[in-house]
Amino acid sequence: MCIKNNFMKNNAFFLNTIKKPLAKAKNLKLPSPGPYHVMVKIIYSGICGSQLKEIDGKRGHDKYIPHLLGHEGFGKVIRTGSRVKKIKKDDFVLLSWIKGKGGQEKNLKIKYNKKKINSGPITTFSNLSLISENRCFKLSNKSYQKKFIPLLGCSLPTGVGLVYKDLKPKKNKSFVVSGIGAVGIFSLLGIMFFKPRNIIVLETNIYKMKFLKKYLKNIKIISATYSKKKIIEKIKLINEGDLADYAIDCSGDIQAMNNCIDYIKNNGKFIFASHPDHNKKLQINPHELIKGKKIMGSWGGGFKIERDEKILNYFLQNVFLKSNFRKFIKCYKLNNINQAIYDIKKGKIFKALLIH
Repeated sequence: MCIKNNFMKNNAFFLNTIKKPLAKAKNLKLPSPGPYHVMVKIIYSGICGSQLKEIDGKRGHDKYIPHLLGHEGFGKVIRTGSRVKKIKKDDFVLLSWIKGKGGQEKNLKIKYNKKKINSGPITTFSNLSLISENRCFKLSNKSYQKKFIPLLGCSLPTGVGLVYKDLKPKKNKSFVVSGIGAVGIFSLLGIMFFKPRNIIVLETNIYKMKFLKKYLKNIKIISATYSKKKIIEKIKLINEGDLADYAIDCSGDIQAMNNCIDYIKNNGKFIFASHPDHNKKLQINPHELIKGKKIMGSWGGGFKIERDEKILNYFLQNVFLKSNFRKFIKCYKLNNINQAIYDIKKGKIFKALLIH
């Protein structure tokens, strides 16, 4: 049985062909909610770098094509499945790929014309979506600016969390951040909480470098197009002869990740939450680890949304929205999603939010 969405048109964007713009399903009819499903009218959503990897086929073989996308958003609950307990109809909810309390539904195959479109536990690039209970969160704070709530679903907890929860740096230390996209923005936000001695950004994109220089006066920028040897020289020049205490990669570029270990001191730490292309592997000289350097990975920044809402709220409301970092976000209408994706790939913007 399909829900007749007479009260609104459910346009949805989905991955139909690798390395092509997302296809549009006009008025996609959803099946009835399963026991742990929440039907959500999406109001705002965000585009994450991991989806760009999927679109370009850089996450390995994608056996689910055609499939819906999107894993961070905000919306209103229209209907709930029979076993959903933690939220109810008319609640406003944060949507996130980060698992919380509640049940998870099996994947769907939604009929559309002569094909079936796959849908997982969370998808957000549509007007209506069926989302598992454990990916929906009713926020206790009512004062959020709604269009920024999707940031709490991925970019903010990942970027801030890899610093605040996982790295746990000491104050007055030096940082190198490689690649500034959505996660990179919030990594910088997290670093500034610890009153760093220096923040050095490695970036290749000319648009981003100009924007960073204009709005973040307290960072140093080095072009990542330089050789590793020259970058090391510049890091030492900024740090009065020393390498950095911490290196963070947000680029997802495997060579940039390989180089990060050489930018830190012998007791330094290198952490990443980025997704390199499928089959690309880190190549590290074991002697670097023997000298005391440490490599860490971060899964979603270590945050649990229900447990850590107060901390996430602090960084969004009291830090992000009161700083120049909010200028790094650009809003697009849902129908312009492919333009937003293009602009992210070209480095013209750092983070895109979609208005549904």
